[in-house]
Amino acid sequence: MNAQTFLDNLGHIANAPEGVQRLREMIYNLAITGDLNQQKSEDGDGKSLLEKITETRRQLIESKSFKRSPKLENLRDTFATELPDIPGSWVWTRLVDIGEINPKNQAEDDIIASFASMSAISEKYSEEMTPDDKPWSVIKKGFTHFADGDVVLAKITPCFENGKSAVVQQLSNGIGAGTTELHVIRPITPFVDPRFIYIFLRSPYFKIAGETHMTGTAGQKRLPTEYFATRPFPLPPIEEQKCIVVKVDELMALCDKLEALQQKRKKLCELTCVAALDALSNAQRPIEIQESWSRLRMNFASLISTPESAGAIRQTILQLAAYGKFQTRDPNATPADTLVESISKASDIQSHSFPPHWVSTNLGSLGEWRGGGTPSKSRPDFWDGQIPWVSPKDMKALVIKDSRDHVSEAGVANSPAKLIPEGSLLMVVRGMILAKAFPVALNEVDVTINQDMKALIPKIGDMREFILLALRAFEPLIMDAVQRSSHGTCKLSTDFLNDFVIGVPPIEEQKRILEKANNLIELVNYLESNLQRSQTLSQELAVASVVKITGTQFKEQEKM
Repeated sequence: MNAQTFLDNLGHIANAPEGVQRLREMIYNLAITGDLNQQKSEDGDGKSLLEKITETRRQLIESKSFKRSPKLENLRDTFATELPDIPGSWVWTRLVDIGEINPKNQAEDDIIASFASMSAISEKYSEEMTPDDKPWSVIKKGFTHFADGDVVLAKITPCFENGKSAVVQQLSNGIGAGTTELHVIRPITPFVDPRFIYIFLRSPYFKIAGETHMTGTAGQKRLPTEYFATRPFPLPPIEEQKCIVVKVDELMALCDKLEALQQKRKKLCELTCVAALDALSNAQRPIEIQESWSRLRMNFASLISTPESAGAIRQTILQLAAYGKFQTRDPNATPADTLVESISKASDIQSHSFPPHWVSTNLGSLGEWRGGGTPSKSRPDFWDGQIPWVSPKDMKALVIKDSRDHVSEAGVANSPAKLIPEGSLLMVVRGMILAKAFPVALNEVDVTINQDMKALIPKIGDMREFILLALRAFEPLIMDAVQRSSHGTCKLSTDFLNDFVIGVPPIEEQKRILEKANNLIELVNYLESNLQRSQTLSQELAVASVVKITGTQFKEQEKM
């Protein structure tokens, strides 16, 4: 790789979803394959360096200053994979051959040392540990030992996958201990820079293969010591190691700046979207509404920069429709109060939030409530029919045509699961889903529902779609009324839903409002789909660029 290739592809990578993280991973891999810097003959070569390290190691063993790990040393090609290309002046070796694995400290009991829990070790690049001071006598047993100059790596999931690791420095009295969920490497000579080992341990080359070799049960998987100690390690000359560390530091600082700029830009887009939506929502006079709406429509594409912004615009459209802020009134239409009177006695509730020619009424005045139930599971004949039995898990669409489970006519006749006619409004009134959403839908076929749901059967069928729109628009208000028990169960009171007030316009105006709202939401959906396609393409270009530059298949690509 040359500098121009890197710069040519920087934009593809950095601007893709999770692009800065992918850029960091690419930098790590380029660093450990010699592609971040030019090799200089005066720096020497890795083979000669390894010979010096081996000789030093032999002397330390003879003087009993080094504790060997024969089992690890004798492992050969256990984790062999196709190795990336490295410069001719480098050499492949292993951590167990250049350092001491999981060493032990020797110190007096009364000295103060450093103690590091897992929370004291950062996932971010080059951040120092934040240990506490403790007497060495308290922490010397039952914990992992380390000292200044060591490199530590979290071995348990998800800390390993998240990159918790550090170059140990500035410990109290130069030594410390900490969580047992660490691997430690202590270089035995100054010919290996701990910071270069740290970069190696954070590289996709080491991490991705490491994840596939983790052992244990889900949630308790650990990276084996054998992998940590014997994964092939590329060794450059010491001066080149130092140059690589400096270059990685510079590039990681650049990544931090890129990430900060992206977050700032995202925040600015979100604030712009919120301001535009607030201006429209708070507009009162027709001219204000028209101007705010025109401004919003002209900037739809730029405002929909994230899935969250698309959702916010959809919600605002629904609220504008439900509050009557679309200019759709027909002065010759049948008044809304006449419509409501045809359903039941008009409600005395009035709301200044709705247009004066609308009528405020509660949901209970608009239809009949019907609950649900579950036929006996011990009767197979109750569950061999064709009638959909809708439960919260089916409520993922605005129109229900079928369900996962079905019941028979006998099941309906012998349980609280009564038949709900088509064209009813189905809603979830109990369950953890209410902590984040209020699912509501229309059924296109006759169904039954379970006991965690309610159905409103409209007295006037032509109103069902507008009632659905209103329930979606007022979702935030409805969710504010969700009751949460001490053990986390969420529930909506039937009395609350029965008394919940919506504004009712004349039927013909309802149709115009629905048409306008649906057209606008369809436009938002289209723009959101374009955004998703653009992000997918950007991600594919980023992966292709990474592969082109490094020749490495990253995890994100493997998922495609």
